[in-house]
Amino acid sequence: MSHGHETGLTFGERTCNSIRLSFFDLPLSELSEMLCKSFSMVCKLDGTLYPPAALMNIYMSFNRMICRKQDDRCNLTGVNETRFKITEHPLFMKTTRAVNSAMKKSRDGGVEIKRRKVESITYEEERRMLDHPDNQANFARGAQKRFAMFCFTIFLIRGNSELHGVKVEHFTVAVDPKGKCYLKYEEFGYATCFSHLYS
Repeated sequence: MSHGHETGLTFGERTCNSIRLSFFDLPLSELSEMLCKSFSMVCKLDGTLYPPAALMNIYMSFNRMICRKQDDRCNLTGVNETRFKITEHPLFMKTTRAVNSAMKKSRDGGVEIKRRKVESITYEEERRMLDHPDNQANFARGAQKRFAMFCFTIFLIRGNSELHGVKVEHFTVAVDPKGKCYLKYEEFGYATCFSHLYS
């Protein structure tokens, strides 16, 4: 089967009595050997190398697919199994070494995903934003924008999807030992505090 043109990786199908088998139907030892050979010579369709992180993502995609198959089997049989971990499974030790070697080859070749440096706003820029007429808390839209800004910058809530899930009960006003009020955001047992809302 082909893993797709996005990766340039190709994994052959095995034919048995004229029946083609997907890698789901292969013994783990055979799948491991197939992946090991593939990662030892992996490259993009144009011959260039993948970034190390992309190689690990490709490898872990097989872990996710095998785990889905495992979940289906457990649901069907009602028997719990130890969760499959491709990087720790004895049959995939050689494959994991091949992946690590491919990642090292990419790093040595200078292939890395360049990430843009995060730029933070200054206190003066923040003050100008908060002082802008469109961002005042005396009308609904302004209050909403200020709330979103504090969620993103202070409470480290990431993106619209997480912001959409924020609830009133996630926030509490508390007092520190020095008598100073602060706002605390807490979800899933993890708390983030903002102590400058009140004085």
